[in-house]
Amino acid sequence: MSTSEQRKCARIPARLQLFSPRSQKCQRPPTALPRVRLLPALVILTQIAFGFAGAVVAQTPKAAKAAPPPVYVVHISVDGLRPAYLQQLISAGQAPNFAKLKAEGAWTFNARTDYDITVTLPNHVSMLTGRPIYNKYGLSNSGHRWTLNSTPPAGTTLHSNAGYYVASAFDVAHDNGYSTGLYASKDKFVLFRDSYNAANGALDVTGVDNGRNKIDVYVNNDQNSTAMFSTFLTNMSAAPTNYTFVHFTDPDTAGHASGWGNPAYLATITSIDAKLGQLFGLIAGSSLLAGNTTIILGADHGGVGTDHSNATLWENYVIEMMLWGQNIPANTDLYSLNGAATTNPGATGRPDYALGSGQPIRNGDGGNCALRRLGLTATIPGSSINNLVNACQVVTLPTTPTPTPVPPTATPTPTPVPPTATPTPTPVPSTATPTPTPVPSTATPTPTPVPSTATPTPTPVPSTATPTPTPVPPTATPTPTPVLPTATPTNTPVPPTATPTATPVPPTATSTNTPVPPTPTPTPIPTGLPSGWTAIAIGSPGLAGSTVFAGSTWTISGGGTDIWGTSDKFRYTYQTASGDMTIIARVTSVQNTNEWAKAGVMFRNGTAANAKFAMVIVRPDGQVAFQWRTSTGGSANWTGALAGGTARPKWVKLTRSGNVFRAYYSTATGTPSSWTQVGNGVTVTMATPKVGLAVTSHNNGVVCAATFTDVSVSGGVLSKVFPDSLAPLLWDSGN
Repeated sequence: MSTSEQRKCARIPARLQLFSPRSQKCQRPPTALPRVRLLPALVILTQIAFGFAGAVVAQTPKAAKAAPPPVYVVHISVDGLRPAYLQQLISAGQAPNFAKLKAEGAWTFNARTDYDITVTLPNHVSMLTGRPIYNKYGLSNSGHRWTLNSTPPAGTTLHSNAGYYVASAFDVAHDNGYSTGLYASKDKFVLFRDSYNAANGALDVTGVDNGRNKIDVYVNNDQNSTAMFSTFLTNMSAAPTNYTFVHFTDPDTAGHASGWGNPAYLATITSIDAKLGQLFGLIAGSSLLAGNTTIILGADHGGVGTDHSNATLWENYVIEMMLWGQNIPANTDLYSLNGAATTNPGATGRPDYALGSGQPIRNGDGGNCALRRLGLTATIPGSSINNLVNACQVVTLPTTPTPTPVPPTATPTPTPVPPTATPTPTPVPSTATPTPTPVPSTATPTPTPVPSTATPTPTPVPSTATPTPTPVPPTATPTPTPVLPTATPTNTPVPPTATPTATPVPPTATSTNTPVPPTPTPTPIPTGLPSGWTAIAIGSPGLAGSTVFAGSTWTISGGGTDIWGTSDKFRYTYQTASGDMTIIARVTSVQNTNEWAKAGVMFRNGTAANAKFAMVIVRPDGQVAFQWRTSTGGSANWTGALAGGTARPKWVKLTRSGNVFRAYYSTATGTPSSWTQVGNGVTVTMATPKVGLAVTSHNNGVVCAATFTDVSVSGGVLSKVFPDSLAPLLWDSGN
């Protein structure tokens, strides 16, 4: 072989040999010694020097990016999806597409979250990096160390927080030539965009140089899963990304607002079920996706009451994990399929990460599972959660690669914008033709977009000969591939379709990809509060929060910095009163957004941020405090000591006699027969005060969810005890 031929053969990426073997000329002589690429060797040595996590080193430019193979993974996280309620809906026939996922794939309703923390963002970092939160397994630098559960400060990345580079599934997929996408419905997911963009992603030392931006498509519609998923369907129909992570916020949002298991919570699961039906329809109707797509579905945590922050409660750490796709046996228990690699921990077992202990299936297994299903044997660098080795077998790649369009990588955080001429972009697979296959040839007229070999943007070729019902992008829009703007990196709204829960097309010839029609859209929740009550955000907190009344339970989510100092920011649900009065409530839960998050009862001299007040509150740890402000704009004060201990729940009572206010608490399991006073009476002059329920998160970037029962207001102009009998769910968003 000549020197020039040797150089040419050396440039052929080893990865591409999986589906494009080297020519005979490029085969090495049997006696040739194996060649070692100097740069990867240096990188490995540097990683060892810098610890378990590895480090970024400089590299020389490499060849252009190769077309990825036609294999796809859709990795779904349903925020706050508790298995017990999912099983309930499946059994009742109200979640047919979740049932399909279970019947045609492998599943468990007994997987686990991270051992130490059961909140959203840290667990999603584990899903994508394969790392526990804190160092485990006796290895230094093995945790990802991210504990914040709110939108990260500007300029903060996973790497700057940990002190070393924290690689992800996006890194491995991208560096091996696969296209990637992240679709989220919470602002805080900007953490991943900023950690893996062109400035902060690691240099690519695998094969050809695919750049440092590890996420090709980034879409984030805060608290709007419908818009987010509409964009996802549009993009995956036009130019599917090989590894795509999709996050649905809805169950978590409803759980905090109205309680896990509440009708509003269950309605979000049926809504996501309908979206799964659309995904099944998309896969069945695409020759690229059909037979080549794996779905991995899990959750970041469960929930109980209106909270999920206590990592020792099984209701919070027990989650589901479901796999669906090629060669995954139907209706199979995931623990049985995975064999000795994992150990079922029992109904409420909570194993830690100790060496030698039988590990359960965790949400952190999803990232490395996705890589196997992409046909890769590489694992996420630095990952130590990699237990689904048997269930997530390496998929066999197709022998003939189809050049899937790859979104441009020039924009660090490209947000796709669907074509404005097509209001309902959800693809509808053809019922007349069993497989509406995109034909990669411009010689045969076909209604399906044909990827161009001359340009990375596929040009649609409208059909004039075959009246197939496969959707054709309108002629007014010459390019169906999403446009990736640079001006608006996130939260590009997508108009919802005319039918929020589009019914997928009946099954095609591939039985394993048969979509199940979704259930109808749930009836909207009525709005309003009980007569005489008002709910507002006082002091313009960062998040307004919400107030829900169902039966005898109030669920109030309040934001704000605090009720303290000379001005307050919190959520207040109140009625106007006069004269001598008493308000009583049982505070059953307070989300731990800060040790001084507060939920309690209050008299307030108006709704100004600096108004006079008296209140008795319960902290997340169950302790009670009596606080007040005696002059408008004056400094708040308190008794100087916490009371009541940590026993929960707590009853609180606040009385007004003239202008003297007295605070009490009780730990009784039933209606209190006696009360313990907190401090002494305090004089606060009020003419016509507001009386009600107050909640502050003591953290302006999040809301604190608190629940109250047995609320009663007596004396003055009102006398109201809320009944224990069930009443229609009432909602006031306060926004």
